[in-house]
Amino acid sequence: EVVRSLIDEGAVLKANGEFKITEKLEEMTIPCTLNDLLMARIDRLDENTRELIRVASVIGRSFFYRILTEVANLDGIDNSLSYLKQIELIRERKRMEELEYIFKHALAQEAAYESILHQQRKKLHLTVADSIEKVFKERLNEFYGMLAYHYSKAEDLEKTEKYLIKAGEGALKASASSEALYYYQKALNLYLSNYGDAADPDKVAMLEKNIALSYYNRGQYIEAVAYFDSVLEVYGEI
Repeated sequence: EVVRSLIDEGAVLKANGEFKITEKLEEMTIPCTLNDLLMARIDRLDENTRELIRVASVIGRSFFYRILTEVANLDGIDNSLSYLKQIELIRERKRMEELEYIFKHALAQEAAYESILHQQRKKLHLTVADSIEKVFKERLNEFYGMLAYHYSKAEDLEKTEKYLIKAGEGALKASASSEALYYYQKALNLYLSNYGDAADPDKVAMLEKNIALSYYNRGQYIEAVAYFDSVLEVYGEI
């Protein structure tokens, strides 16, 4: 990353397959941490490209081209992406039959994300979630977990709960018990914190039954029995 920053600044030039040092090297100050270094590289980008990388950071460490263009209302997106690839902040790949980009360094995504004001982040997460629903409506089941994440960051609690449950259902059917456990526990905690004493016992029982099944499938029988017992109590069975 230090070498890349020197190239960005023109302190190091590449010519005929060799690197050459220029007089600018004498004026360079190397930031003390990797995070500061990455943030400095991002700050040196032109305004459009800097805004694009911030939007991309909200989508995640990796981001689909179609979602990025749907969310980012900017000119010259393709040129900016080409430049970001050239300076090795991102790389390109194909996944799920889609063109996708990934931040080469997780800290680069984090640095860009942390530079966005909280309220703007919240709005962007909502736009990202709405865009996923629109762009991938024919295969939405592949994105339930991602939708739950973005709606939670957007503080849309109703949709967060909806997609956590759907993600849990999908994971349970696919025998991905650890994922199912994660999604159902998050859904239960969210539901109880939202409704408290007004929570529907049947809904709580449904979520607890699926948590029990997830534990059972993981071979954690003691934990599973505790949740199964809790569900049976709702229906008067001890």
